[in-house]
Parts: sequence; C-alpha cells; structure tokens
Amino acid sequence: MLRLWKYVSFINENINVRNENIFDVSEVAEILDLSISRVEQLIREGKLKSVNGYIREIDLYKYIRNRYGIRWLIYARVSDKKDKSLDEQVEKCRQYIMKVSDKFSIVGTIKHTCQYDLTDIHRWRLVEFILNRKVDAIIAHDVTRFTRDAYAFLLLWMLCKQNNVEIHTVKEGFIDEDRLEGVLLNLEESFW
Repeated sequence: MLRLWKYVSFINENINVRNENIFDVSEVAEILDLSISRVEQLIREGKLKSVNGYIREIDLYKYIRNRYGIRWLIYARVSDKKDKSLDEQVEKCRQYIMKVSDKFSIVGTIKHTCQYDLTDIHRWRLVEFILNRKVDAIIAHDVTRFTRDAYAFLLLWMLCKQNNVEIHTVKEGFIDEDRLEGVLLNLEESFW
C-alpha cells in the first residue's frame, strides 16, 4: 500500500512538469475531423488561436469546448455475462451528464462483458478515444466499471490527465487530484 502512495506522490509531482503540446494545422484538422483549409479559415476568423502556424493544446481545447461543448464517452461494463445491467448503467451515466453539462455531446458508448484484465478490445477502444483526443470526459457508473485494480486505474487516470480528459463516475463524481487518493484506497481495499 505504501508503495502505491509513493507512486501517486511521484506522479502528482511530475505530471505538471510535462511540456505543453502544440499542433500544426494538419494535426488540428485530423483531431477536429476538418479539412486543412477549414482550420486555416478558423485561424483567419480568429476562432482558433495560432502562433507561427502552430496551435497550443489549451487553445485547441478552448475552441472545442466553445464549439461543441463537452464531448463525453460512456463506458459500461459487467463482469458476468448473466448480468443485464449494461443499459441501466448507460442510462444513469446519461442522466449524470445532463445534470452536470449544459452543452455536451455523447461521442460514443462502450458496453461490454469481461473479467478484470486490461487485455480486452473494449478497454483499448477507451484508450484509443483518449489518445486520439476525441473526448473531453469519460464516465462510468462507478470506478470498478473501469477496473478493480488500483494500479490500472492510476494508469488510466494519468493517461486522461496527460490528454486533458476528465474522469467522472455517477457514484464518485469528478475524480480530480483531491479525490484520487480516496478512490485508489477504496479500490485497494475492495480488491483484497
């Protein structure tokens, strides 16, 4: 347990040291699923800030949130194929999103049945959404729907933090640095 908290402390100290990402016009076009000429037009119109032909990550996300609202991905999982609660989890996540977001879009829903490992395709789809910057927030009914393993959740949280993606759950709400320690502790205790 102490090893886990030392790791969390190390991550929290070093995660803010990360260099700011910048993107060229073609990368922004790919992220926004627009043509390069349309991105250039947005820059000329002043809707998207550019410095020497590059767009800072923070400016890109300001544009995305102003234009589209928060882009949510719903993640629902059951451990047993006999469990029929996937649709119920999705509905509760939708209700949470409507409660906390004025302007939003749900860009995808991942529903699946699996055990507790990270080798299945559905978890990799979640990672793909995050890495390709297609979401601003992910939500599950509770933390154990992502994983029951504290280390695996910490890795997911770090990945989200590095890619400006928020993690929410219906039960715990927004999981920021202040709530992370408690969430990890609960996962550790429930795992044993």
